[in-house]
Amino acid sequence: MESAAISMILGGAIVAVAGYALTKPLDIRGHRWPCILLSIPLVCLVINVFAVSVSGNSAALGPGIGAILAIAGLAFVWKDVFSHYTSGGVMRLITGNLNANSGITPDLRLPKWHRKEGRIDEAIQVLHEELEKDEFDYEALVLLTELHEEKRDVTAAHVAITKLFHSGRLAGVQIDMIEERKKRLEEKVLIEQLNARK
Repeated sequence: MESAAISMILGGAIVAVAGYALTKPLDIRGHRWPCILLSIPLVCLVINVFAVSVSGNSAALGPGIGAILAIAGLAFVWKDVFSHYTSGGVMRLITGNLNANSGITPDLRLPKWHRKEGRIDEAIQVLHEELEKDEFDYEALVLLTELHEEKRDVTAAHVAITKLFHSGRLAGVQIDMIEERKKRLEEKVLIEQLNARK
């Protein structure tokens, strides 16, 4: 009985360490603790099967079925993490570069997720990395402007919107919208500069 308890404790520790390592990428870090906490009892259930003598023991059937269900539960709990790694690998195989970031246009899902969670600095950092794919992407630069505004960094917001305004990619209504926003930020920058001189 003691050996089974020790095995379960070790199993829980291994799950915690492995789960922490697997969820290091920023875009799956939010899955870290839910996955670990849900996995520990499932792993303990699987380990418990090995503590049951199967030979001539009809009561061993219950834990065996439980172990099968637990393994299926583990697969379900970690499906998002595993899909992150498999999809990234498949995309790199398709593009022919195993070390390159996948995609040729900025992927804004992770920056938006960080923003939703209130992690503005992380959102800005990831967004700058995504902008390396296309430095004049309309939606990415608008999002970057909004993030800097949320940080009350009007100077950085003005730099982002000015870059977009001079990108040569705007047309029609976009030009008027971005120009108006640029002017509004210019006024805020000027007010900030005047206040700093007082």
